Amino acid sequence: MKKLFISAIALLAFSSASFASDYDFMTKLNNEKTFKGLSRYINADYDQRNALKYIFNETEKKKDAVEKQIADGKATSKDLEKVLYFNLANVKAVLSDKQYRDYLVVLNMTQNNKAAALLTEK
Repeated sequence: MKKLFISAIALLAFSSASFASDYDFMTKLNNEKTFKGLSRYINADYDQRNALKYIFNETEKKKDAVEKQIADGKATSKDLEKVLYFNLANVKAVLSDKQYRDYLVVLNMTQNNKAAALLTEK
């Protein structure tokens, strides 16, 4: 489990090292359709859905604040990584191990699909 978690973190961190737009998936987690699909996929109960909604809202607020700081030259992409770690740590506290692994799968697939789309454009 620890190896899976470290691998997922490393993949996300390395694949999106310096571009703020690579963290846009965190905003999309608040999209109602995306949230419902994710909740069904990880089989989240009512309390978990409420907690996830709160975590995703806080993640989006933190991401937006850091992006404004980056635009002002007061922050770097490392600060966006911290927002991602905030999301992962809080989601892990709410979900079971299996649900959390499924959540990581969704994030990795999202990031990998985005990277593949960028490669095919070039």
